[in-house]
Amino acid sequence: MIAIEKFSSALRTLMAHNAQHLLERMLVLMEQDIEDGWRAFYAREIWLRKELPVPWLNELGTEYMVERLREAIWRPAGQLQSEYESPLVRRLYDDAAVRAGYRNFLDVGTLKVEEFIGPSVALDVVADEVATRLLEQEHRHMRHEYLRDAGNWYIEASARCSLTEPLLGLPKDDSAPVRNPAIPLEKDGGYWHAVYPLEWRIVRDVMDYPVASKPQYHLELMAQLAPDFPYSTALSKQSRLVFVQDGEGELAWALMIDKTSGSPDFRYPPQLILIERGCRRKLQDKDILFSNVIGTAFYSNLKAPRCVETELRFHLPRCRRLIDVYQPYVEQAWVER
Repeated sequence: MIAIEKFSSALRTLMAHNAQHLLERMLVLMEQDIEDGWRAFYAREIWLRKELPVPWLNELGTEYMVERLREAIWRPAGQLQSEYESPLVRRLYDDAAVRAGYRNFLDVGTLKVEEFIGPSVALDVVADEVATRLLEQEHRHMRHEYLRDAGNWYIEASARCSLTEPLLGLPKDDSAPVRNPAIPLEKDGGYWHAVYPLEWRIVRDVMDYPVASKPQYHLELMAQLAPDFPYSTALSKQSRLVFVQDGEGELAWALMIDKTSGSPDFRYPPQLILIERGCRRKLQDKDILFSNVIGTAFYSNLKAPRCVETELRFHLPRCRRLIDVYQPYVEQAWVER
C-alpha cells in the first residue's frame, strides 16, 4: 500500500511538473477531434474562435490553463476541492486589473449573457464585450447559438453509428419567436430557442426512457465497441460500471461510467482512470490512483441507444489517445516510486 501511495504521489508530481506539455497535447487532441468530424463536442470553443479577435489564447491564458491542470492533477478522485491552490487563479477571479490582460477561449469564465442564476465572473473581458455587443446590437445570443450548433452537429455525428436504431425526431419548428417582457432578453430561453431552432429535434421513444439510467445499453455497446476494455463484475455496481483494459502488470487503465452526485442517470464522458489491476472489491474513489484531467466535460444527450453509441464512438478513441499521452509518465513514476 505504501508503494502504491508513493507511486500515486510521484505520478501527480511528475504530471504537475509537465502540465504545460499536457496543455499542448490537449490542444492537439481538440484539433484532431474537430478535424475528425466531432464538432458537436466543441461547439462553444468553435464559436469563440469564430467570433473573437486573436489572440484566442495569450500568455496569461496559457498560464491559467496550466495552473488549472495542476489543480485537477492534485484533486483526489471524487472530490471537488484540489490539494493544490493556485495564487494566479485566485488573482484572476479577485482582481479586474489582472483579468484585463487575460485571453483564453478555453475558459472565458461566465459571461454576462450567460448569467442565469446569479452574478459570476467573466474572465475574458474581450469575450464578454463581444458577446454583449452581439446581443445588444445584432440580436444574437452566444449561448443559444453554440447550443444550436452542438445539437445540429450531434445529429450529424449520429449518422456514423450502425449498431443502434436511428434516432426519432421532428423537423425544425418554424414558430415565430415571442418575447416574454417579464424576463430580461438574455435570459428569455423560450424566445431564443425559437430564434435558433434545431434543424431536427430528437424525440424520445417511450421504450428509450431507461437508456440513461439502466446499465444494459452501456454494457452492450461497450462490449461491441471496446472489447479491449471488458466489463469487470467484481469492480462494478449498479451505479458504477467499470471496464478494465486488457493487459498485464500491476496497474491498469479503466473506463468508468458513473452516476455522479446522486444522479439517477449515468453521466458521460466515461471517466478514464488508473487503478491496481489486482483490485477485486467494488471500486471506491480511494482506489483510483489517477483520473484523466484533459477534457472532462462535453455535450451529452442520452435520449436513445443511438446517442450512447454516438458518444462512445467519440470518447473511446479519444481515451485511447489520452492513454498514449499519460503512459510515459506512469512508467516513469512506477520506476521512481
